[in-house]
Formats: sequence, structure tokens, C-alpha cells
Amino acid sequence: IDEFVKIYRKLIQETLKETSNVVLLSAFMFEKNSDDDMKKMLHLFQKATEDLAIEFDLPFVDVQKKVDSFLIHQSNYALSSDRVHPSTISGHMLIAKAWLDKVEFQWDRG
Repeated sequence: IDEFVKIYRKLIQETLKETSNVVLLSAFMFEKNSDDDMKKMLHLFQKATEDLAIEFDLPFVDVQKKVDSFLIHQSNYALSSDRVHPSTISGHMLIAKAWLDKVEFQWDRG
């Protein structure tokens, strides 16, 4: 995790030299089971990303929270065939909508 944070911090610093329009998204997994070993490990990366967002005062999108809310009502297969990559329009849209909501996209503008 230390190497992840070191590299991500450097990427953020370099990017902020070029633009201030940076939004960090959490890593995510299409898995209901919170005891899943991979999901537990992923939580470390999610927390590190959120901490970096705080450190750099950047917007943070908790994609996992959106995924978990969706999975209360639907199977993970509605979003992904491998629990990791979105493989359906619904999976891609869930992530896109989370980002668009965070940047306050005006849905009613045409």
C-alpha cells in the first residue's frame, strides 16, 4: 500500500501542475460479501485514495458505496461478469453517474 500511495501522490502532484480539475474515485469491486478477502484488501486502497483526496483537498467519489447500494437490490452480474470490471452498460453507467453527480453535472441542461 505504501508504494501505491507514493506513486499516486506523485501522479496527483504532477497532474495538479497542469490542471486543478482532478477528481479521485475509489477503487471498487462488484461483490456483496464484505468478508471477501479481496474486498477486504481493496478497502486499504479505498481508504488510501480517500486520504489522498483529503490531503490535496480534492473531490472524492466513493464508487464502492454506490456499488454496494446497487447490490442491495441486484446481483453483481447485473454490473460485472468477473466482480472487478464493469461488463454491462449498467456497470459503466453506475460509475459515470457517480462521477457526474460529484462534479454537479446539470442533468436538466440540454
